[in-house]
Amino acid sequence: MQDLQASFLESPTENSTLEALERSYTKGKIYLQCDIILLSINPFTTVNIYGAGAMKAYLKNYGHVEPHIYSVSESAVQNLGIGGNQTIIVSGESGAGKTISARHLLEYLVWRNKGTEKLQKLLLESHLILESFGNAKTQINSNSSRFGKFLTLKFEGDRIVGGKIAGYLLEKSRVTHQTKGNRNFHVFYMVCASERLNITNDYIDYRWTASDQQKCKMLENAFRELGIANFQSIKTLLLAVLHMGSLCFVNENECTVLQSNKSLDVVCNALNTKKEDLERILLKGSFVYKTEYLETLNTIEKARIIRDTLARNIYSRVFQYVIDLLNKNMECNCSTRSISILDIYGFEAFERNSFDQFCINWANERIQNEFVKRMFFARQGFYERQGIEWPDIDFPTNDAILRLIEKKCGLADLIEEESWNPCGTVESLLVKMHKYNRNEPHFVNTNARNTIKINHFAHPVEYCVDDFLEKNTEGGQVLPIGDLGLNLENTCMGVPDTEGKRRSFIRYFKDSMSHLFNEINRTEIHYVRCIRPNEECRPWCFDVDYVRRQIKSCGVVETIRLSQLTYPHVIPIQRFEERYKFVQISAEDVKDYRVGRNFYFVKKNLLRELEGRRSILLHQCRMYIHQSIMKAIFRRTIVSLRMLLRDRMHTCERNGVTRSD
Repeated sequence: MQDLQASFLESPTENSTLEALERSYTKGKIYLQCDIILLSINPFTTVNIYGAGAMKAYLKNYGHVEPHIYSVSESAVQNLGIGGNQTIIVSGESGAGKTISARHLLEYLVWRNKGTEKLQKLLLESHLILESFGNAKTQINSNSSRFGKFLTLKFEGDRIVGGKIAGYLLEKSRVTHQTKGNRNFHVFYMVCASERLNITNDYIDYRWTASDQQKCKMLENAFRELGIANFQSIKTLLLAVLHMGSLCFVNENECTVLQSNKSLDVVCNALNTKKEDLERILLKGSFVYKTEYLETLNTIEKARIIRDTLARNIYSRVFQYVIDLLNKNMECNCSTRSISILDIYGFEAFERNSFDQFCINWANERIQNEFVKRMFFARQGFYERQGIEWPDIDFPTNDAILRLIEKKCGLADLIEEESWNPCGTVESLLVKMHKYNRNEPHFVNTNARNTIKINHFAHPVEYCVDDFLEKNTEGGQVLPIGDLGLNLENTCMGVPDTEGKRRSFIRYFKDSMSHLFNEINRTEIHYVRCIRPNEECRPWCFDVDYVRRQIKSCGVVETIRLSQLTYPHVIPIQRFEERYKFVQISAEDVKDYRVGRNFYFVKKNLLRELEGRRSILLHQCRMYIHQSIMKAIFRRTIVSLRMLLRDRMHTCERNGVTRSD
């Protein structure tokens, strides 16, 4: 296999890396290997390099084929028996091709490690279902993932026996607000088309099409084939969410009134609630003063905020319900080995960036930080403890950016504090942000109103903080909605914690990220870094400056240098010697491995070679055993025939029959 590092073994630089990437891309090759990272450059068009025929070329192949997304899946399967549980992290900017890369990874694993027919279908159909509910069109990507997906495949032997999906950070604000060039989640257009519904309101502007109608039929068939019968109930609730965008409020006699219309009836019927209850929740607020429980009348603006919050949280619950349905059908508690795929939305920078982009980019900062720790600092300390020489390489870090966001009185802490302050405002939040972070190098002053600017590891982004406090808390009332056969509990307008109390999105985000990386850090990690070659999504167009920023921010050059001088595979001595005790290691192999105090440190090319030799040896052993068995069977057959012939001759002699007769 021709790795990226092999293109410039002497002294890789930023320019030589870009030249190698461009040269490969112009030849139609979109994959390049860089140590434990596979670089994937989005061609923005269909390429004929996938399918069962291509998969066969990578099955148990240890380095004689070109880099490919399938080679990452194959490597993960092979390393299950060497390095324990595996995780493949797919990262990159929005529009870089992460969703399709994750799909190809899953397709190969399902093809290679076939489980039951039902499980195979469920795993593959889960992508269609989750893309429908969790993906949407953005300014730069027609099928952008608006949530993070962590899919775990459970193995017994060489077969997949189960799976589990965890969803992270659904961009539920998209349900009620989309900026220019953005659309709502795909599933809303599908269900509208299935009902031939043309609808224009605060949430959506849509005229149904036959194409979306066909997509809804495919989605419904996917549910039906998986044995999930209540898609109609889900569709009813989704339509109710859209109709909430048509609920109108007017001012009559200095009171906010909910106008009666057809959409109000649709919402009440779908939520299984009375109009009076819905009006009370939307139009009245409450608070406790000393020992008294007091009610207030909401303004039109406040009523709309509560309406939008309710719509977002209902959709969030439906989305989680769909994930729970898939998990229930894939459940398996008997397996201890797993391969996981993390596909989380990429770094974003739009004309107007809000709380959603802040959280998305914060998540990408965490992913980059974990990558640097894993790739550089953790390995450096580990090498030193094992007595292995560590090369002198400077690796770019984003510790200062995370400190700006996560420290005490950092941006996240201040957003959290101001959100729960009864007198908190956007203006006071901005004052505190500048007061406590003016000396942070990555916090930049701006002249625009209600904005902050952060110099992220990818590039600087300006955020409008107008919605930070509202989206962090998401209201505070509860509406009983009936379960609709979906087992949905009362829809709380906040993110519930384990004790049933409301908690902020910032706290939820921190807990989710901590849980996610605790899971990942117990596994061996493979990285797929997706690169967007140009800003306009033009097929086979390579913008050098645009790509330069991406490879610089994620440390590709440093990774190449590190891969030349270090050993990506670390295997316990006992496991290594047991696995390769019958494999001959030649004198030429010495340069590609080192023995530490407790581990063997092995370069990728040598590990592939050892696995290949082991595979050949096992095949020869199987052939020898087979031949030995066949020889034994043949001998036994000959002996049996001789005995039979001798018995026949004795019988003939007793009956007076001679040979001449």
